[in-house]
Amino acid sequence: LDKGTIWWEKEVVDGQVWEGSVELSCMREDGRRGGGKKGGSGGGGDGIIRLKQQDGSDTDEQQQLNVYYTPSDYKPSRKQPSRLERKDVIQFKLVTERRTGKKYARDITLVQSERERQRLEREAKLLENAPLERGKVVSIKDGYGFLRSVSRLEQVYFHFSHVEKKEADNDDDDGEKEGGNDNNYGLSSLVEGQEVEFYVVNEQG
Repeated sequence: LDKGTIWWEKEVVDGQVWEGSVELSCMREDGRRGGGKKGGSGGGGDGIIRLKQQDGSDTDEQQQLNVYYTPSDYKPSRKQPSRLERKDVIQFKLVTERRTGKKYARDITLVQSERERQRLEREAKLLENAPLERGKVVSIKDGYGFLRSVSRLEQVYFHFSHVEKKEADNDDDDGEKEGGNDNNYGLSSLVEGQEVEFYVVNEQG
């Protein structure tokens, strides 16, 4: 620091990116936190983060260091949720506040929301017994489309986020699989009449 400069907070380790999960989300204006919990300990309405160890495991509860964060520490990208919820996995810089000695997370980025983790878990279970079918693209709409399978009469709905490239190929031989992938790839890869392979799941079953 320049001579005469006062630091209000300092990084615990310069340049290091830490990872953790939200233990207690920030308080909302109605006095509630994520998951409907009322109030809680910590710095007023500040949220609390559970740090992960270097091997990726959670810290032991008895050794748990309280790391706080404020709503302004998290700036989501366009497609991310506007606020952090309990069990969301995040990365951040870790600083010590000079006045209080508390540890705060700064420049928080969302790695995976708990809602997304649950969605992928449900999807993986659906795919365990899902049959692999072949067919053609019947129609493409705004963000979704329909397939005609050689194995069934009814058309099969799909969303572009479920379109992925076959692992065996990196050329124009593309497949459609319920899995969760980049929407932009689905938009650019499929055309009506194209032959595809896909897994069929009944999400209401």
